[in-house]
Amino acid sequence: MTATKEAPATAGEPRLSLPQTVRHLPVAALLAVALLIFLISSDFYASSFWIGHPAITSVLAALGTVLVSVTVIEVILNRRSERRWRLLAQYALMELAEAARGAWAVLLGIVDTEGDDSSETADPSRVTRVLDSRDRALTFKRKIEAILTDPQTRDDLLKSLEHALDVSRELISRWGAVLTGSSSFSELFDRHVEMIGRIHGLWYFLAHGTRRGSRYRSPGGSHADDWFIDNLLSMTRIAIQLEDETWALALRIVPPDWWDKRTDELAAPAHAANP
Repeated sequence: MTATKEAPATAGEPRLSLPQTVRHLPVAALLAVALLIFLISSDFYASSFWIGHPAITSVLAALGTVLVSVTVIEVILNRRSERRWRLLAQYALMELAEAARGAWAVLLGIVDTEGDDSSETADPSRVTRVLDSRDRALTFKRKIEAILTDPQTRDDLLKSLEHALDVSRELISRWGAVLTGSSSFSELFDRHVEMIGRIHGLWYFLAHGTRRGSRYRSPGGSHADDWFIDNLLSMTRIAIQLEDETWALALRIVPPDWWDKRTDELAAPAHAANP
């Protein structure tokens, strides 16, 4: 749940402030607080030790105070900084989620034989069901093998991967500095980079007929001969997961209710009854 903090009205126009997002303290801050509690409580069962070792007591007390102060202050400053650009973070995350959808949609023409949905309306669960089914996954694998042996369909797949790669690389350049500067988003952003790296590897394989950096490493994996297919499947699973998780985080930062209330406030004069 999120709570909305009301801001004072300015120039006669009410303004809806951004909601306060409930988050958890980082592990470092929790450990620092736990250490401080331990040191304070130890006075009840280890007082003789502290009295007998005044130098150690002073050093540990100073270190504990510094550790708690630094970690807690860092958390407070980071949270204040993130609150200033939550709308920007949400916009960046929504673009990344859409790029992830475009990545797994590369397989729609191969996997989705149950309907003619476009990439905008297609259900990713159809792709997941195929990947999770041994029988259907084998059929799917043969379809990819057939695509790779046909020059026309291979070129079509190459163009689809190239488009997904171009879009994703542009987003990485655009939002990298924003999202990597926050501990709340950096891990998710790094997983998007993994997805983009796999797309690049797949595109490179089709474009050049060899694995990217093949001079410096073997194909790898337990099925080296199926390197391209295995990585195409892995990229697809990652993209489907990232689309859901990225949208969930984006909508948690600034909930849709805030946008609706903000729109109602701005559009209120147009709906007011004429005097």
